[in-house]
Amino acid sequence: MTTTGESPPSATQLETNAEAGSNPAPLARPSPQFPRKGPALIFLAVVAFVSLGGFLLAALSSSPKTPPASIGKVAGSKITAANASSFLSKIEVSGEPPANVIEAIVVPTGSTLTSFHREAENLELFAGSVTLLAPDQASDVVSFYRLELNHEKWKVTRTDATLDGKGSELFATIGGSDGFYWELEVTVESSNPSVSPALGGGDATVASSVELQLVELDDAD
Repeated sequence: MTTTGESPPSATQLETNAEAGSNPAPLARPSPQFPRKGPALIFLAVVAFVSLGGFLLAALSSSPKTPPASIGKVAGSKITAANASSFLSKIEVSGEPPANVIEAIVVPTGSTLTSFHREAENLELFAGSVTLLAPDQASDVVSFYRLELNHEKWKVTRTDATLDGKGSELFATIGGSDGFYWELEVTVESSNPSVSPALGGGDATVASSVELQLVELDDAD
C-alpha cells in the first residue's frame, strides 16, 4: 500500500534492488513469554530448607539418648549408679541447681529420661523435676537411693509411702554452694512391665518409674 502523492516502485527499481542483494531487514523474533522463575525458585528453596531443618531437629530431639555411664556401686546395693547430670541439665537455668547439688545426685545405670518439668523462671526459688524409667525392681531402687543419698552426703529426713500406697518417697536435704539448702524428693513406683513378643509373652521386662524433684529452700545459710 502506498501513501498519497507517492508513486509505486517501478519494475526496474525492483530488479535493481534484487541484483544489488538488498533484502528487507528481517523481523526480530519475539522472546518466549515465560513467567519469571527466579524469585519463585528461591522462595521454594527457602521453604524446603526450613522444612528439612525442622524435620532434622525434631528427629534429633526425639531420638533416644545414650544412658549415662556407670560410676560404680556402693556397698550393700544391688544397683550400679550413674551420674544424673545429663538428665538434670534439662531443668538447669541460670546456674541453678548449683554444681555441687547436681554432682550429689545419681540414678540407676541404664535409666532413660521420660519427662521433665521446671517451674516458671520468675519465681524466687527454684523448683523442677525429671522422671526416669529404671530397669530395676522398685524395692531395689528404694534401697539404692537410701544408700546413695547417705553416700553422697545428703541428710535423709524421712521416707514415706506415696498417697496411693503404690510407691515410696524419700526426702533429703543438702547445702548448696549458692548459700541455700536444697531438698530432693525421690518418688519410686513399679512401672507396668512390657512383654517381649519375641518370647511369646513368656517373659516381662522389670522397670520402675523414678521422679527426682529438686526444690530450693528459703532458709539460706
